[in-house]
Amino acid sequence: MAIAQNGPDLTGPIETGNSIQLEGGRHAILLLHGLGGTAQEVKLVAKRLNRQGFTVRIPSLPGHNGNCEQLASIRWQDWYQSAQWHFEQLALSYDQVSVSGLCMGSVLALQLASRKGARVASVVAMSTTLAYDGSSMPWYQFLLPLVLHTPLQHFWRYQEGGNLGIKNPVLRRHLASRMGPQSSVAYDRMPAASIREMMKLMRSTRKRLGNVLAPTLIMHAEEDDVASPRNADYLERHLGSSHIEKIILDDCYHLITLDQQRELVAAEAGRFMLQQQHLRQSIRTPARAVLEPCKTADLIVAA
Repeated sequence: MAIAQNGPDLTGPIETGNSIQLEGGRHAILLLHGLGGTAQEVKLVAKRLNRQGFTVRIPSLPGHNGNCEQLASIRWQDWYQSAQWHFEQLALSYDQVSVSGLCMGSVLALQLASRKGARVASVVAMSTTLAYDGSSMPWYQFLLPLVLHTPLQHFWRYQEGGNLGIKNPVLRRHLASRMGPQSSVAYDRMPAASIREMMKLMRSTRKRLGNVLAPTLIMHAEEDDVASPRNADYLERHLGSSHIEKIILDDCYHLITLDQQRELVAAEAGRFMLQQQHLRQSIRTPARAVLEPCKTADLIVAA
């Protein structure tokens, strides 16, 4: 499926169920969850941003909030089309729209920003996954192409294990208890076909990073076990934006929106977006000179 280049597609996303919208001010944030996750993994940050005055929408991306078999039938363009539809809907109703996401959601946000140009007020990229190179990746991942490009892709599933991207053991146990092959929180396994589509999205987005001109905040965990900090460094080097900030977090793993520094993540995201909002407003409405009436004594009459 080709991605429309000549204007927005407002015909509707493939899937819109279980989306969340927190109504706030005239600056809207499109916040996108990760692969195999749901709105729940970014909901806490969304609530904090909403308290700061933002309207926040978290769509349920195609193939999520159901079961992993449904996810296996979805292409990356379907995820993008859904994100694009929600962006255009927000753009119709709000003065500014920023984009943000976690993991795959961050990659989709960058893909959007690369195509929407100045219409994107700002980008907050969290745990951006442009390559699976974290410490929790299985030792046999070099065999993955054998799976992804053969009939094995229809049978193989990557089983989530280890620390689940969360450093806090209490939070990790809570998440593990709510995961499953059918879950409203997160899937406990990943179809090979979905990993293949994620890799296609990564490749496409890496090629387009130079087209991302919006101010961008990068937040990444030093101990990210899925996508190492090299992803954040690569992103910083290749973005086309003239305003980039990067924060490396020192006490969490991949799911920075759930883990021990989630409050810091929310606070920094809000600070950055408010800062960019004020800058855009000052550019659109420059200060006007105040002209005071002249007094007779101030006049200089040439002879």
